[in-house]
Formats: sequence, structure tokens, C-alpha cells
Amino acid sequence: MPSRSDPGGADPGRRHRRRLVLVVVGLALLAAPVAALASVIGADIYLLGPDEVVTEDLTLAATTARIEGTIEGDLVVATGSLELTGRVTGDVTVLSHGAVTVSGVVEGSLRGVGRQVTITGSVGDDITVAALGLDVAGAVGRDLAAWSWRLGVTGEVGRDVLGRFSSAVVPGAVGHDVDVEVSSLQVTGAVGGDVVYRASGEASVDASGVAGQVVDIPVRVPLPVSTALRVAALFGLFGFVVGGIVLLWLFDATAAGAVALAAARPWACLGLGLATLVALPSLFAALAVSLVGIPLALAVLLALVVAAGFGSVPMIAAVGGRLLGDRGGSVGGLVLGAAIWALLAVVWPLLGAVAYTVALVWGLGAWLLAGWQLRSRRMGAATVSRSA
Repeated sequence: MPSRSDPGGADPGRRHRRRLVLVVVGLALLAAPVAALASVIGADIYLLGPDEVVTEDLTLAATTARIEGTIEGDLVVATGSLELTGRVTGDVTVLSHGAVTVSGVVEGSLRGVGRQVTITGSVGDDITVAALGLDVAGAVGRDLAAWSWRLGVTGEVGRDVLGRFSSAVVPGAVGHDVDVEVSSLQVTGAVGGDVVYRASGEASVDASGVAGQVVDIPVRVPLPVSTALRVAALFGLFGFVVGGIVLLWLFDATAAGAVALAAARPWACLGLGLATLVALPSLFAALAVSLVGIPLALAVLLALVVAAGFGSVPMIAAVGGRLLGDRGGSVGGLVLGAAIWALLAVVWPLLGAVAYTVALVWGLGAWLLAGWQLRSRRMGAATVSRSA
């Protein structure tokens, strides 16, 4: 049975936040390389032979990919299945609906999504993946951070094992800490640091192989429920980004002006946004008391819902665009800004809520100010046209 220790200086809350940061950041980083798939090598079957060497980064899409040779750079691949028996000197990013097998050498990090991920070779840096099954029989140089239905570590992890699993079995060696949220857990291997776990089911930890503490943190919400909530939040973020991109496309002129004004006239945007958010609920209440005003009240309510959901788009896109050096356009800025906000919401929920509220007020003002300026320019142009 697991031993229960006082966390003391272990600070499991801090480590729990760190675990979530690693997983969220790692998976968010998929967005950048996957965007490169616009110019890929496409094939039903891609084979890099044992004696072949690619001396630059390789991006490809294939039904099946086999890497038996050497890639002197990064590998980005979208495939049904990936078998890597060769060598990659950089990072590997993979999107797969099938099996991902690494029996060769990845000198950098492995990031991606797959149905079954199996590591029998070596990964020099970190592994950050989401998969139904994850088996590590080889060597990982640094951290293993994952969301997976099932985890098995029979090999060696240089630093930490972090993540969320339905079932986790760790008979292998872990250099530092094991920090997991699970339904069931079995740790029989050597752990160089602490074992911190939140288990909604059976947990067994062989304390004789643990150099640090064994910390059992009580679970308030069963793993399936908490996982479902997090998946819903992820789809909510995805919906925000997709909806924001659609708005940027449908109202391209207004959106471009709103993003520019959010950066150029912050106080005007904040003031107008705050006044609007105060006025709309009051207007709704005034209209809803009469039968004639109910249709207008419903329209105001719809405007409030849309504003609450997407009013922040210009501000978030402006922040992301500034960080990108205005190279990714409004869409790139929105994706990066949304990822940063999601990270804040995970690590510091209160700060994330405050940041979104400020972005909402700021962005809503930018939308309105840009719309007013566009309308004024069009009316001015129409007046000049009639005069001519």
C-alpha cells in the first residue's frame, strides 16, 4: 500500500502547475511546425533509406513514413503511422492517427499526437505527447510529459515523469520526480526524487525505491470527470480561435483596424469598451420590461453574448502580433495570443480571468472604434463622390 507523507517542502501544488505548463506548452508548440505543412513532401509511403542523409529540416505528409536514414535537422510529419529507426539530430513533431514507433535516435525533443507511441530507442531531450497508449522502454534524456490513457515506463527517464493517465505503471528508472494524476498507479522502479500522485482508484508505490517522499494528494473530482472538463475547455479554446479567425476573415477591414487601434489607442478602446459593457445590460433591462421592447432586448442579449465570446479578439491578436513582430498577421497573432492566455488560465486561474476581462473590455472598444472610423470614411467617400 502507498505510504502517506506530509508534503512539507515538496510543494506539490507548484509541481502540479509545472506539470500542466509542460503539457500545455508542449502541445501548443505543435501549432508552429504544423503550420509549415503548406509546403510539404507528400506521398502515400515515404521511405528514407538507411544510407540516405537529409541535411536540412524535413516536413512531410504521408500515409506511412519510415525514417531509416539520418535527418540533420528537425522532422515534422503528418502520417498514419511513423517508424523511426534512423537518426534525427533535431526535434521530431508528429501528428498521427496510428502507431508512432521510435527505435532509433532523436537527439532533440519528441512532440506530438498518436494512437500508440512506443519508444524503444532514445530521445535526448523531452517527450511531450498525447496518445491512447504510451510505452517507454528506451531512454529519455529529460522530462516525459503526457496525456495518455495508459502509460508504461520500463526504460529510463532522465528527469521527471509528469502527466495525466488512466493507468500508469512505472517499473523503470526515473531520475527525478514522478508527478501524475491517475485512476490507477503502480510504481516499482527506482525514483531519484519524490512520487506525488492524485489517484481516484488503486495506487501502489514501492517506497523502498523512492529516494524522496511519497505524497498522496486526495482527489476531489474523479479523473474521468476532470479529464472531460479539461477536454471541454480545450474545445472551448479551439472554438474561440476558429470563431476569431472567421470574424477576422468576414470583417477583414474592421478587424484589421480594430487590431491596429488596440495597440495604437489603448485608452480610447478601454473607455469605449467599458462604457459599452455597462450600457448594454442596462439597455437590455429597460427593453425587457415591455412587450414591444422584447425583440430588441433579445437582440441586445445576443450582442452581449457575442461580445463576451469574441470581443477580446482584437486585443489578443494585437498582443500575439507584437510578440511575433507582426510577421504572422492577425491570424498568427490570435493563435499565439490565445495560447498564452490559455497558459495563464491553467497556471494562474485568477490572473487568466483578469487578463481575459481586460482583453474583453479593450478589444470590444477596438471593434466599435474601428467600425465607427470605417463607417465615417465610407460616408465621407460617398459624399465626395456625390459632389463630384
